[in-house]
Amino acid sequence: MLNPNPVAITTDNGSNIVSAVQSKHRLHLAIGHGMQNSKITRAINICKKNVAAFSYSWKRRRELAEAQVQLNLPAHQLITESPTRWGSRLQMVERVLEQERALAKVLSADKKTRPLVLTWQDIEVLEAIQRALKPLQEFTDALSGEGYVTLSYVRPWPTPSGTPSSHT
Repeated sequence: MLNPNPVAITTDNGSNIVSAVQSKHRLHLAIGHGMQNSKITRAINICKKNVAAFSYSWKRRRELAEAQVQLNLPAHQLITESPTRWGSRLQMVERVLEQERALAKVLSADKKTRPLVLTWQDIEVLEAIQRALKPLQEFTDALSGEGYVTLSYVRPWPTPSGTPSSHT
């Protein structure tokens, strides 16, 4: 199985490959710049603090598991964001939103962690981030397939008659 997170790309320096790599980098930069807003920064930082609060405490993880059962939520762990992968930010946000009620139940029980409970404004911002990034993730996932040709997703290939083929 191929590594889904390559650390290097080797090509024949073909212009199409170079353009694809540059486009992915530009998308990453554009998403990063789009996140530079005080409300977004606050909501993302609260998410990160939530993840950290549960990552470093076995007791909180146990309490989270109990709250998930009580609230009929999936028994999912929180996801840590990787700063070099914008998709991991979306995954972190989605998981925090999924588990928001369980997180609030555990965090609000301790006065030290009460400030980490998401406000309704934070939730609205996180939901907006999710709505904005989800289509981009689906697009990049479609172009990153290993089991099918992905180049035809970008541009239809002409048939011998000169018309674009219907294979995408």
